[in-house]
Amino acid sequence: MVDQKPRIMATFRPQAWINDYATDTGENVQFDVTEKFLSLSLKELVHFKFNNYDSDYMADDLPERQAHNGPFEVDMEPEVEDFFEAHGILEWGNLTEDQLQDLRDQYEIGEKNVGQS
Repeated sequence: MVDQKPRIMATFRPQAWINDYATDTGENVQFDVTEKFLSLSLKELVHFKFNNYDSDYMADDLPERQAHNGPFEVDMEPEVEDFFEAHGILEWGNLTEDQLQDLRDQYEIGEKNVGQS
């Protein structure tokens, strides 16, 4: 049986400095951050900042990120909102500990992985 649960997909966008501007190189990589995102603490999750170090962290283990020695961005904002909406959570900034634990249970995220940021 194929897993049909919604996933949070992020896009790693490597860039290069061109005329003092970080410019996309066109070598985007899409990757799944569902488990890593849901492993954040509740406080980290509800205060998550997109287009910042928080979303950059999502790509830390990505081989393409490790091989890239320049500026980059990680896009995932609409995907996160869509993920929570698919689970009936319309304002994920108001997520409760019980709701988060329910999601972790659904995605089989064990306690040893929680808060590993």
